[in-house]
Amino acid sequence: MTARICRRLCGDSEQGVLRASSRWFAPVEEREFGNGQLRSADSLVAALATQSRMLVMDEAERVRALAAIRDFLHRQPETSAGEFSLPLVTVALRAVRRP
Repeated sequence: MTARICRRLCGDSEQGVLRASSRWFAPVEEREFGNGQLRSADSLVAALATQSRMLVMDEAERVRALAAIRDFLHRQPETSAGEFSLPLVTVALRAVRRP
């Protein structure tokens, strides 16, 4: 995943893009940080309702989409019994400029 992000930003091929250095920068360092959020099905649907994709939808389509998401979450054993941890990962890339 991180190679894809860097490729989009740098335009380089995936092969070695994160570990490669250049005359301007030392090799890129990468760290991942787990950051789970405690959610319920309803709080996740409320958060999704604030996403730009939802906000630009026709009102009727948005209501149907959010209802479908809520129904799906209520049918899943992992998300139907109250609170669950929504796993999120923050990926940080660091490149130090050479002198």
